Amino acid sequence: MIAEQIGDEAVRHEQQTKALLAGIKRQVRALERHLGLAPHETPVPRHRGHRVGIDVRPGSVKQARTEARLSMEELAGGQLTRAAICLIEKGRCRPSLQTLDLIVAATGRPLEFFIADTPWNQFVFGQKAS
Repeated sequence: MIAEQIGDEAVRHEQQTKALLAGIKRQVRALERHLGLAPHETPVPRHRGHRVGIDVRPGSVKQARTEARLSMEELAGGQLTRAAICLIEKGRCRPSLQTLDLIVAATGRPLEFFIADTPWNQFVFGQKAS
């Protein structure tokens, strides 16, 4: 009788372990899909340090995104987050030139469409402020 209880408990434990492992595998696959990674692909290391932000023309990112019929997630393309796209669209942060290049590639708009004519951008791009 005790041997049967131990055997039943071992079987239950094994089933629970298999279910837990299957759940972890599902979470890993979901995370890989969310990050845009192929299964077991190593993520590209992100840039460390501060990049110079560029002033964008108000409303230009959202206009280009909606005209290209892209969601925020599609525009982010696994390289950015939806939150980052939202902050850029609302003018609450300045995207780096690398980020703008991603947006340009996704929307098909030229870089000049997004860049605002501000003293900051003139300074960044090495032009004299007027």
